[in-house]
Amino acid sequence: MYRVLRLAVVVLATLAALSIGPQSFAQIPTTPDPPSWSAFGPATFSGVTVTPLFQTGTLDYSLSLSSTPKVTIDGSTYDIVWIGAFFAVGVDPNVSFIATNGTLVTDWTWEYRAANQGGPIAGWLTDGTGGVKRVLPGGTKDFEYGTFDITANPVVAGFHVAYKPAHGQTKSEFRRVIPEPASLAGLALMLLGCAGLRRRKTR
Repeated sequence: MYRVLRLAVVVLATLAALSIGPQSFAQIPTTPDPPSWSAFGPATFSGVTVTPLFQTGTLDYSLSLSSTPKVTIDGSTYDIVWIGAFFAVGVDPNVSFIATNGTLVTDWTWEYRAANQGGPIAGWLTDGTGGVKRVLPGGTKDFEYGTFDITANPVVAGFHVAYKPAHGQTKSEFRRVIPEPASLAGLALMLLGCAGLRRRKTR
């Protein structure tokens, strides 16, 4: 029950931060390898779709980019050039979730990190050689986990995304999706409800 309450507090704190306005975050290393939870800075995406929504027991997911995908970082919006990684990133950095590699993805490298190993994250990363391996605007790539259980810690999508500023060279960073405030509030209420149910059962 304590773990569920702690996760609810993390979600509510994130929701409060979003309501305050744009925040200032440290610069993300250009090519951290392998990635860690702290490497995934927050961002919002448009024209980038992961289907279906992450859920325990669902193993197959598709990443699709529209013809004009965009990423918004610290209030500035940029055109996405490519995406070269796909990860499930835990909401709470202190709680691991369960994930193993499937057999579908052979051209990207599998990476799993538990909470005490720089995670929790689980997904795939291209080696960066040859743009054909990356997901470009208008493209789609499918992924398959062998096992996937996020009961202990809900996750959001994380990407290694390259984007083009209005002036200057293309940048690439690891970024995680910021859930909609309504989704965060609903998640927090669900977790608090689960905590209350567990408390009643233990009495």
